[in-house]
Amino acid sequence: MLERFPLPLAETGVATTASGDPVHTRLAEMRDFYRFLLAELPGLLHRWEQTRTPR
Repeated sequence: MLERFPLPLAETGVATTASGDPVHTRLAEMRDFYRFLLAELPGLLHRWEQTRTPR
């Protein structure tokens, strides 16, 4: 779900705003954060599964 909502919106916003605009800066940071989050999520979920006790 994360890749379907904020990342494409942030990418569109970055592409349609001027680089000196504070909105552009915030959207670029949001885009970078979501890229980072999406890259880290599989490992995080794997580590979570490793810490759970079998039921």
